[in-house]
Amino acid sequence: MDKFVADHPNARLVERLYAARGASDWDGIAACFAENALWQYPGHNPMARDYRGPADIVSFFKSVKALTDQSFGVNPRYILANDEVAMAYELPSGHRRGVTMSWDSLHLYHCADGKIVHAKVFQRIQYQLDAYWWDLKSQA
Repeated sequence: MDKFVADHPNARLVERLYAARGASDWDGIAACFAENALWQYPGHNPMARDYRGPADIVSFFKSVKALTDQSFGVNPRYILANDEVAMAYELPSGHRRGVTMSWDSLHLYHCADGKIVHAKVFQRIQYQLDAYWWDLKSQA
């Protein structure tokens, strides 16, 4: 099994994704994903689903920013990678409906040919996040 390192092309790919997310650079986000990419956002809430392809994945990030009045941000703490995967430990936060939330999140990225092909999100406080996002359908 390959060791995980911080200085790896797949780690730099994920760093580019975080930079694009921080700048709300939608084209930069899309450029990090393969055409058939899959982003799996967990939970039991209207945001939880599989997002397929760069355009759909970008729509997820646009929704998160819009629903938090542009307050959503991510502080990536650690990014490690090898030739197949990258892992990022991050501290997201945002403000919505008078509630400020911050939490731990782990993202597992499967990478190939310089692109992310599959991303899975694991969140430490999933139940609280489900409640945070739950009223989305009533606001649509």
